[in-house]
Amino acid sequence: MNFDVAAFEKSVCDSLKNLLMQCARSLDDVKCIGVAVSGGADSICLLSALASGFENSCDISKKFVCITVDHSIRPNDEGAADADFVKDFCEKIGVRCVAKKIPEGEVFKAAAARARGIEEAARFLRYEAFEEAAAHSGAEFVCLAHNKNDALETLLMRFLQGSAAAGISPVRGKYLRPLLQTEREKIEEYLREKKIAWRTDSTNACEKYLRNKIRLKLIPFLKENFAGFENAVLRGGEKLSLQNAAIEDFALKCKDDFFPAEISKVLQKEICFSAEKFSGLPLAIRQELIFEAMARLGAEGRVPYGFVRTVSLWPEIDFKKISFSKISARTEGEKLFFKICEKQATESGFFAIINEEGVFDFDGFSIEVRKMENRADSASREIFVRGKNSARMEMTLPFVVRKSEIGDAVLNAAGLEKSVADIFSDWKIPERERWKIPVLECGFPAKIFAVLGCVLGYENWIVAQNQVTSKNFSI
Repeated sequence: MNFDVAAFEKSVCDSLKNLLMQCARSLDDVKCIGVAVSGGADSICLLSALASGFENSCDISKKFVCITVDHSIRPNDEGAADADFVKDFCEKIGVRCVAKKIPEGEVFKAAAARARGIEEAARFLRYEAFEEAAAHSGAEFVCLAHNKNDALETLLMRFLQGSAAAGISPVRGKYLRPLLQTEREKIEEYLREKKIAWRTDSTNACEKYLRNKIRLKLIPFLKENFAGFENAVLRGGEKLSLQNAAIEDFALKCKDDFFPAEISKVLQKEICFSAEKFSGLPLAIRQELIFEAMARLGAEGRVPYGFVRTVSLWPEIDFKKISFSKISARTEGEKLFFKICEKQATESGFFAIINEEGVFDFDGFSIEVRKMENRADSASREIFVRGKNSARMEMTLPFVVRKSEIGDAVLNAAGLEKSVADIFSDWKIPERERWKIPVLECGFPAKIFAVLGCVLGYENWIVAQNQVTSKNFSI
């Protein structure tokens, strides 16, 4: 049976019209709509379907503007090549293109500042770029190419992360998702029928990232063993979204009792809740108010649910003080205080991108990068680490120094991955000290090439030139 291109394009265009109606707008009264395009199948399909579907009813060169973003994190100029591909495609179909390039290294810096992974930091900066491009081009809305498969992956990912298992919203502010009910298989079938090429991100096959692992391993397993699970998960996500919306609406009505209206748009340094007002609310509403307090204090990244849950049980279950990142919650009698900590007294993080020779000092250790002696033309550099013990290795620049995180893994001598947490257990490092041990990583997707136990007097785990060593070096 032949694929019906016209029907597919009409369904995408109708979806956009319906989403605009939800915003009390219509295609006719919106001057310009942005379309975020990476060069992958989903976004190329979205742009093509909208341009073809509306070419007889509006001037697509004015109605739509393509927005493409290069994150500057993939190897061999992949990102730049994707951007060029998108620009060429836009020129062919007669749509304007705005290309944004995130400066090299900014994603890694954002990941450290937000205490989150590279994926989340890239997303954060990407949306910032969307906002800038939309403002520059006059786009009132931005269409995103999330599809039905993405919605399923997101629900599973959020469930596994222990966060709110609500799905992707078809409308969120200015962002619209016309393909959210479309399966990826149909998208690729449409492109093949129209003989339209697309780009494939080399990192899509990397199982280091949770979303990829879900797509490549978990979903095939569920399909094989639990027929029809997709619709069940998506329906469950829809129900949760409705419940969350009701909770947010109820919490909104309570906010005036907790957040003075005159400072509602100003970042605060301290927020106080009274037990009298707080204790009479359902737990779900309490937690929503805590999330709101975190936003008003300027919390970046995901707020740990363990923190929110502990605080929400007050005053029935008392606590003295609990902290995460730069924010603390403490109780004094009948008052609950949230405050930005100027300096953490316990665990802290460290993060640096090293892309030149020199000596770099950290809390409790230093790293020196030198040219290779008698090998001036070599791309490799000698790396010396000095803490309680020392280490030496060779590696090309740039590389990242950071504290270890849950889920980190490193290659062993057999070329298989070993959990960094297991390495810490083998070395008998107390839990309270593990955050102090740095790891070094390079490349994209980033791979750990050293676990530096030497900074605390333990062993090192170093991957170099296809060999793994686990010992101390004298310098």
